Amino acid sequence: MKLVAQFARTISWIGHPLIFVSVSVREERKRFYPWAIMFSALGTLIIWLIRAPFFVVRGGLVTLALFLVAAIANFRLKLSLHTLFAAYCTVVLFRINAVCGTVALILAGLVFWSRLFLSRHTLVEAAGGIALGVSGGVIAAWWPQ
Repeated sequence: MKLVAQFARTISWIGHPLIFVSVSVREERKRFYPWAIMFSALGTLIIWLIRAPFFVVRGGLVTLALFLVAAIANFRLKLSLHTLFAAYCTVVLFRINAVCGTVALILAGLVFWSRLFLSRHTLVEAAGGIALGVSGGVIAAWWPQ
């Protein structure tokens, strides 16, 4: 069981959307989200100003929207950012290459499992992260231009 727990922690660490920022406690996220939203908005503005391709700008806007929705949801529950961004990246990677998408899907499944196994999130928080990430990925990568 100890080996399984170590495996879960390793998967959780590898799948962390922001490796150097700890926001495991819902209260910590109140300080995190304003910064994440500001930097996401600034990055999106910069890629728009440099006239990046539309799909890149749209990806920036979707990422910004994901942070905004997660910040609002944080008043009620602590959505799993691990599962959110794992699902988001998986959907985008399927658009680029089916093999990469399949590998990402397996890794996203492991991230989902690890968050539950380590009791970092409830099933609703982890599944909510997946639902939001899949929605964002569809809009960013699959929505008609």
